Amino acid sequence: MVRIAEAAATPLMGGVRVSRSLQENAAITLGRAAMVCPNQLAPLLPHFLGPWCNALRNVRDDHEKEQAFRGLVAVVHKTPEPAVTSFPAFASAITSWRHIQDEGLAQAMVQLLRYLHNGVGAEAWGRMVGSLEPAVRSKLEGMCR
Repeated sequence: MVRIAEAAATPLMGGVRVSRSLQENAAITLGRAAMVCPNQLAPLLPHFLGPWCNALRNVRDDHEKEQAFRGLVAVVHKTPEPAVTSFPAFASAITSWRHIQDEGLAQAMVQLLRYLHNGVGAEAWGRMVGSLEPAVRSKLEGMCR
């Protein structure tokens, strides 16, 4: 499964120009792999979380995006540090949703945000959120209420 995840992450890394469609499919595949085996992918997360999140934010809201985000939530919960270091991309992906059909996923994302907030502390969290683009910051703050 790790090899599949590495292959899926390759189009996201920017070394080769690929279509947006291929990036989105790679992001969804990576999410599905993370959903099935988050423990195996967690050590690799620092290498691809930022590009993965950048690709996920462009995926239209549907069942495939939900699957990808279930994987994202599972693997970030195992290894939260990359979400902190890639916070702008992570927050942009989380706030890219217009409407999440799966209420359980929506709650899991809010719980993950609270987990990250508690992990870094209020002061660092304030700096992280303060560094975001205004639209992302506003939506993220609305999610965390």
